Amino acid sequence: MDMIITFDICSIFILGFLLLSLFLRKMTKGFSNMLFIILILDVLSSAVVDILCVVSEIYLKPSTISLIISYILNYCYYFFHNSLTPLYLLFVFSICGMWHDFLRKPLIKILWAIPVSIDLISFALNPFIKNLFYITDDLQYHRGYAIVVLYFVAAYCILFSIISIIRKRNLVSISKFWVMISLFPLNIFGIIVQFIFPNVLLETLTTAISLLLIYIVVQRPEEGINLETESLNFYAFHDEIKKNFLLKRQMHVIFIELVNYDAMQKQIRSVNLQMYITDLIKNLTQICSIGETEVYYLSSGMFAIISLKNDESKILTLAERVNIFFHQKARIGIMDFTINTRICLAKCPQNLPDLNAVLTFCKNFSDVIYEMNKVVYLDVESKTSDFQIRNQINEILSKAIKNHNFEIYFQPIYEVKSKQFVSAEALVRLNDEHFGFISPNLFIIASEKSGAIHQIGDFIFEDVFDFASKTDFESLNLQAIEINLSLAQCIERNLFDKIKHYLDTYKISPERVNFEITESEVEFTREVSDKNIKMLHDYGIKFSLDDYGTGYSNIKRLTSLPFDIIKLDKTFADDFENPQMKIIINNTVSMLKQLNKKILVEGVSDQKTLDYFTELGCDYIQGFYFSKPLPKDDFINFMKERNTQVV
Repeated sequence: MDMIITFDICSIFILGFLLLSLFLRKMTKGFSNMLFIILILDVLSSAVVDILCVVSEIYLKPSTISLIISYILNYCYYFFHNSLTPLYLLFVFSICGMWHDFLRKPLIKILWAIPVSIDLISFALNPFIKNLFYITDDLQYHRGYAIVVLYFVAAYCILFSIISIIRKRNLVSISKFWVMISLFPLNIFGIIVQFIFPNVLLETLTTAISLLLIYIVVQRPEEGINLETESLNFYAFHDEIKKNFLLKRQMHVIFIELVNYDAMQKQIRSVNLQMYITDLIKNLTQICSIGETEVYYLSSGMFAIISLKNDESKILTLAERVNIFFHQKARIGIMDFTINTRICLAKCPQNLPDLNAVLTFCKNFSDVIYEMNKVVYLDVESKTSDFQIRNQINEILSKAIKNHNFEIYFQPIYEVKSKQFVSAEALVRLNDEHFGFISPNLFIIASEKSGAIHQIGDFIFEDVFDFASKTDFESLNLQAIEINLSLAQCIERNLFDKIKHYLDTYKISPERVNFEITESEVEFTREVSDKNIKMLHDYGIKFSLDDYGTGYSNIKRLTSLPFDIIKLDKTFADDFENPQMKIIINNTVSMLKQLNKKILVEGVSDQKTLDYFTELGCDYIQGFYFSKPLPKDDFINFMKERNTQVV
């Protein structure tokens, strides 16, 4: 007896380990995981009942009760044992992306139902004709003539599984494909051995080993499950999207972003935020209980819901329900939060035609979807020019760099003392052949994120330095051209050498260049940028602090770096008539004067504003009152005309 049940005992240990590991690692989300757990429970039940059958045959004394118990145990064994291959076939469907087809295509359901029906009919007939097995009064088990039918049924399911895996091999990785294929010889070996030698209970062990291999290679909890939040993760999302595109399925994807997630991270303990995200996923899962719909947590407050439902009205209702859910306040720990969201419903492949389009959309989500706390329908939004620009901005930038679609405009800067235009701010403009002029606010931010700002910056340097080296520059009585330096450029290790190279190449004096750095960039750059600024300033290049007043105006940084000019943000000019703003302006100008800083006022658009800041003692004025940014030739004409006039 020990030798007969040894294999079953080994199976129980293996399957017990798998179950424990699955629950400890929280692998209970997703349909394939649920099927895998059912498979393990089925094989585990087979092993346990198999042992009980052997034990009852040896230890039960012949009687009517004992005979009934033996029949019950053997029927249970046959039920669990013969349901394994149809269940495994369903598992293969889920892994290979055929579950959707199984639910919708009657032929696949019929092909799966054939073996199940044969098993059920065989079980139903057995009490009457003893076609599968029977037990004699002395409790001896005997196989029936139709037992071979069950083996043919199992072979049918195995063959169906092999064909399905081979047909859908492009939907799984090579390692998963070969593991799933190699399981069949192992199981067939166990079936053949147990068929020839009924007392050698090997089938359950070979099946348990197969499930262990599936767990290690195919399921891989670290791939598809976020273990902290017990949710399907980005890998699972990527795999599902890829699978659906390869199978040419229609699907809806609801993207959700918690806009204030970064602020929540700073204000909430990580354990409380994690608990909130976990509860949030549970609530979203309940909302999405319409079938063929899964919730994924992609990371950092970004979620996605994939639905294969064909009923569009239900999907629209689902998206609106998700939006309404977020309208309520969230209590996280001891704090109440109003959650701001961006929610977008997309159709695939209509709106996002392939996997790369979906992943790009995820990456750029906050840059292309602006509206908050409402459902944005990508089907409508994607038709707008503004969206198309935002969604394609990286491609537009790459093309612009390649085709030289950038152009430098110059906005004149007026000096109060000399009543002349003594300098200008160089501003880069992008004119795309398809979309026309694109806002700098859009493409500059995008270029900083993508790294294209370095190539754009080099173009600006070359164009401006080339202009500063021409005779036109001297004849216009220009003192310098101001160039904006971005955060990314400020921290370039070779910035000083690069600028010096341009100055030497174009043979111009450093005094002809004035770099502008915004207040926010000063606060977020430190060692490398400070070193670059000081080295360039020591070399003779002047620096302006741009947009002063938009940040929290760190005075220590203002005095520690060699800024020659402080540019007051246009908000000062826009609101200078406000009595409280006047107090701020007067004190700011007075302080900067005492620090021996030159003051430039941006955004001046009328005579009244000009007079106010002139009387206050500001040094330079810039704004539409004098001129908007001009192309180079127009700027030259402007300077020739206006510098001969007294303003």
